Amino acid sequence: MRYVVSLTTSPQRICKILPTLLSIKNQEPPPERIILNLPARYKDVESYPDPPSEITEIVHINWIPEDLGPLTKLAPTLDLYSEDDDMYVLTIDDDILYMPHTIELYVRMLPLLKIPSAMGLSGFVYQSKEIVPKFGVHNVQVIEGYGSVLYHRSFFKGAWKSYVKICLQNKDLKLSDDLIISNWLALQKINRLQVAAPWVNRQLMWDTGCILEYGSETDALHKQGGGNQERYARALIYLSKIKLLDKKEYY
Repeated sequence: MRYVVSLTTSPQRICKILPTLLSIKNQEPPPERIILNLPARYKDVESYPDPPSEITEIVHINWIPEDLGPLTKLAPTLDLYSEDDDMYVLTIDDDILYMPHTIELYVRMLPLLKIPSAMGLSGFVYQSKEIVPKFGVHNVQVIEGYGSVLYHRSFFKGAWKSYVKICLQNKDLKLSDDLIISNWLALQKINRLQVAAPWVNRQLMWDTGCILEYGSETDALHKQGGGNQERYARALIYLSKIKLLDKKEYY
């Protein structure tokens, strides 16, 4: 499996991300590259400090002209590879220590997939318009980026860029990259699969301290816009209004 790791971070966090990078860099098989996507100005106003050499030795910094919000972790990396490239992109968050054997689990799962699927360690479904997390191996409606997600480059072609441009015009969607991506995958008939093993799963991530302390501070994405529940509800209404929602999946 050829794959690259892709992430973004904020000016406040860029000097803190070395443990996260090492937790993924040292896994087997190793990524071809770790790509750190950074906008020229964060939230269009704030510049980045120079990252420590320990970080620049590990990552390829991909400077982009525009801040895409949390979608910056994925979208600019896709532009570095052709739609026809047999390449996987693993997105990660900047405030997680990834468990050993996470990549190994994805590699083992790939031959078992019967349909095109994005895989991650965390996801949820909607029940009566409430977010309901799932555990174990489970098809989900929204695959959550913090647990890491493995996509194939071919999942994002055709109208992907136009779709993103429209989504980012809405303030709730700009903060909801998991929903933007998962709805796109649903529209393309690509499954979202939460995977797990006894030694690698979402519960263990929480139980073993994989969520770093600064992941719960006020700048954490899940605390923005009234929290995920409220923000996603508004975002779904907006997607439905502009006729870009996969209604069979989400309603």
